Amino acid sequence: MSKRFNELIKNALKLENISLRELARSTGLDVSFLSKILNGKRNPPSSEEDIKRLAVKLKIDPDRL
Repeated sequence: MSKRFNELIKNALKLENISLRELARSTGLDVSFLSKILNGKRNPPSSEEDIKRLAVKLKIDPDRL
């Protein structure tokens, strides 16, 4: 599950031409937290609100995340 989450986020970052730092700033999440998630060292956020903020910024349907 988290591997799919990672792939969706990484692809969306490329498509939207958004840096990880910009994503962190705009969602209020810590850049190191996001980096660890994308590198498979942490699980995706469990908070529905965090996932929703990521989805909105990356223009992904929250249900896909």
